[in-house]
Amino acid sequence: MSAELDQIIPVLVGGNVHFILVGGMAAILHGSARVTFDVDVVYERSTENVRRLVETLKPYSPCLRGAPAGLPFILDEQTVKHGLNFTLTTTLGDLDLFGEIAGVGPYNEVLPNSDEVQAFGVTFLCVGLDRLIHMKRAARRPKDLEAIAELRVILEEEEHAATEAEGIARELGRILTEAIQKQSVVRFFYNGQLRVVEPQTYGISTSGNEALRGYQREGGSTSGTAARLKLFELAKISKLEVTAERFAGARPEHNLHDCAMGEVIATLPRLKTDR
Repeated sequence: MSAELDQIIPVLVGGNVHFILVGGMAAILHGSARVTFDVDVVYERSTENVRRLVETLKPYSPCLRGAPAGLPFILDEQTVKHGLNFTLTTTLGDLDLFGEIAGVGPYNEVLPNSDEVQAFGVTFLCVGLDRLIHMKRAARRPKDLEAIAELRVILEEEEHAATEAEGIARELGRILTEAIQKQSVVRFFYNGQLRVVEPQTYGISTSGNEALRGYQREGGSTSGTAARLKLFELAKISKLEVTAERFAGARPEHNLHDCAMGEVIATLPRLKTDR
């Protein structure tokens, strides 16, 4: 029975089950075009998590896939604790539960190489592409070995895109640093809207993102207030342009110790005022 990933995953998340998506469905989330008909997850084998897993799946009539007709089977805590890996059919589709993956290990061994994914209205863990390739190599099944070539191409494309993004970010940072030093007005698009900004501080925000603190003089604003100091994430800035216009210096509200910045790379000196 073909699995409905968009149904099984929210059910597991809703039951607070600790699991990591692996296998063919994980490959599809990473961009694979291959077709698969079951959902593979590695589950944490603590007593509490096994209890949650069993209770969560109970309403969906789990039974062993491919077992002889009439073979008694009940997916309960004792069954899971005395077993390890289970190939199941449920009313939501086929689901393979792995307590341990050959050549890789249990949940805790997979966890460090997993990423949070948002899909189907929920957030869950999916094995990273690097680790997924390792899993398929360890399985050594013909279909897994065939999939490796495609996954490696996807991995190379992701690495290339990441390298390219880093290069763009470095160039944006260099341009903004120079604009701050020369007190040049900049223009760019942010959240689809043109902004005209006096750059005040460039650095790494407390959330770990490269960011610009700037005084927006003109342009659109999702907050409804255009003319004020704002924090812009560099990853959301596009079509950056340094204009020939210069501004007088730091705005009165400019703060050398901006609490939103974890690291300051370039900033304007605080405005001197007469006493």
